[in-house]
Amino acid sequence: MAINTDTNNDALRAAWKSVTSRDDDTWWCVYEMQGKDLAVKATGNDGFSGLVNQLDDNSVLWGAFLVKGVDDRGSTVSVRDKFVGFTWIGESVSVLKKARVSVQKRDVFRLLDGCGMNIEIMDKESFTPKYILQVLLKSGGAHKPTYYQFGPNEEDKLNLDFYEGGDQ
Repeated sequence: MAINTDTNNDALRAAWKSVTSRDDDTWWCVYEMQGKDLAVKATGNDGFSGLVNQLDDNSVLWGAFLVKGVDDRGSTVSVRDKFVGFTWIGESVSVLKKARVSVQKRDVFRLLDGCGMNIEIMDKESFTPKYILQVLLKSGGAHKPTYYQFGPNEEDKLNLDFYEGGDQ
């Protein structure tokens, strides 16, 4: 079954734009099917934990989230935004719906201009900042940031401990 992104296109693009805008405090957006139409389920400014709370075992969901790679060398701080797209397939989703996802996600990810990578999630237990960290490190170059920020709060920060001792 094809997915219709035209009916709610303005809202879908606005949700994504809120994630990518530096003038907005939105960290993630989630899309869901409503009949044959893709629609915005939610957006959030509460970081990774808020996103995980949107995932439902009976649903197929798509979306994206922001991770900030912060390189803090004392006198210089560099922040690089990383955008990760995802497909969530809940554990209780029927086999038929699971089979449709491979065709549907292509249309969804066309909406996510500038999204650096896409991942598929099948259970909440493995969808963690540490898992995302591994994916980001595999896809990045030799340079590593000091930490990754997965939300607006201190507890959303994941230190990498690559550069102990400050400027190097």
